[in-house]
Amino acid sequence: MKIFFALFLILVASCKPEVQTQTSGLKLLGYTTLPFDSKLDELPLGGFSGMISLDTKTYMAIIDDRSELGPARMVKLNIDFENNELKVKPVSTVILKENNQPYKLNTIDPEAIVLLGNDYAITSEGSYRGDLRSPPFINVYNQNGVFQRSIEFNRDRYIPESTGEMTKGIRPNLGFESLSLSPSGQYLFTVNEAALRQDSSEDYYDQNLVRLSKIDLKTNKTEEFAIKLDNIFNDKDNGQNGISDILAISNEEVLFLERAWISSIKKQVVKIFKVKLDSKALVTNIEKLTAETATLEKTLVLDFSELDQKPDNLEILCFGPMINENQTLIVASDNNFSKHQKNQFYLFEILSL
Repeated sequence: MKIFFALFLILVASCKPEVQTQTSGLKLLGYTTLPFDSKLDELPLGGFSGMISLDTKTYMAIIDDRSELGPARMVKLNIDFENNELKVKPVSTVILKENNQPYKLNTIDPEAIVLLGNDYAITSEGSYRGDLRSPPFINVYNQNGVFQRSIEFNRDRYIPESTGEMTKGIRPNLGFESLSLSPSGQYLFTVNEAALRQDSSEDYYDQNLVRLSKIDLKTNKTEEFAIKLDNIFNDKDNGQNGISDILAISNEEVLFLERAWISSIKKQVVKIFKVKLDSKALVTNIEKLTAETATLEKTLVLDFSELDQKPDNLEILCFGPMINENQTLIVASDNNFSKHQKNQFYLFEILSL
């Protein structure tokens, strides 16, 4: 049965994003967690940051480990929904390798994954800790986790200076958190988690403008579209907000997870939005975004505060199995390998979008 996506009128937003609200087309079917002390192949099991479906029950997840608790790796999972119960079973580990060797400490920060033919494309936010400056990348690996090639992007725009003061590019731990392949297989989408240095001041919350990149894998041409994140903070709050994952539902439409951690009240605010690409928000040739930059219109799909299950550090949007002749959506969390956080898995039936 085909999934019918609702058509809606695109309005151009300025600094303040226009947000349409709608009755959610997502129906929660199942929810489960994995224990903090779970292990697979003698390595800690957690830090789920991106995931892709391989078949109806098998998934490959990327683990957000900078080769600190174990080598940078992917994990194969079986995810099943039977008798109204969601079950997640770890299967095997694949170590990521550069020059046929596991990555060294802090030379990779794996965040997102997609399937490209028989290979995997994986993003790294890079690592900017102390004097270490490992730039972000989008690399392709084979089934055994061995590096094959890099996917090009506007490196001058996204990569900070290699020495001296950093005045451009991604902010630490706020880079390529997401990656998605269009259903047609032609376009690769990614977005910087929070505003680039040149696109906002150091206090970027009031003007948290990010760039949604659409990479044509046939021509290597890239287009960028501006999105404005919600400003949920007041003068007494502190924390971070950003886009933690995206999911392309067509060549022109993308779902994304917008997530904020308000540390002053220890609360996660997580929403799923949909955007449709509009040339009026095209910023490919704009070096610095401003308050006058037109942004894509956001349609609210789901606010996790409406659910009984309190959301943790949600970082995964992934298509799940067909249920009731409808496509499903899996949303999962990165527990940061902390006993105070959860490895959460939500399963939603997509009724409409």
